[in-house]
Amino acid sequence: MADPFVITITPSAQKALNKELRKNESKRVKVRKALELLSDPGPSYPSLQTHTLRGRTGIDGETLHISYVEQGTPSAWRIYWAYASAGEISVIYIGPHQ
Repeated sequence: MADPFVITITPSAQKALNKELRKNESKRVKVRKALELLSDPGPSYPSLQTHTLRGRTGIDGETLHISYVEQGTPSAWRIYWAYASAGEISVIYIGPHQ
């Protein structure tokens, strides 16, 4: 069994998340659950529906990925992230699908 991924949320992502959660407190549990699944068992967990964000890269040219916090709802929330290093995921944004 593989070790869980270490999840790091960038300061800008944390600030945006805090702002969104003030407007949508009900999303807090869903975000926590999605981050737990992203850590262990990892991005390939089926309900996260993780996929690569095509046509865009991170600041350092890294591949960006999207994982679902929820689905089938208006303005469904997503987690935008990149691999920071082996075993580490850097979250760039959490909030309504952009």
